[in-house]
Amino acid sequence: MATDRGIVATHLLTALISHEYQHDQWISEVRAGDLGHALPSDPGSEYVRRVDGYLVVDVLQPEGETRL
Repeated sequence: MATDRGIVATHLLTALISHEYQHDQWISEVRAGDLGHALPSDPGSEYVRRVDGYLVVDVLQPEGETRL
């Protein structure tokens, strides 16, 4: 039971952090387009990836593996 909760908590926290990255990305794009501010660079982390233009936290997949 504790393991199940840990798995669920990991997925929920990962989704929440990824959502917040997307919100931050949207705000940055609006600021760049409307106010002329430069977009910030992507965070330097092995756990943050850009997938289809979106920043996501990817702590659940080991490095080098691919998803289908």
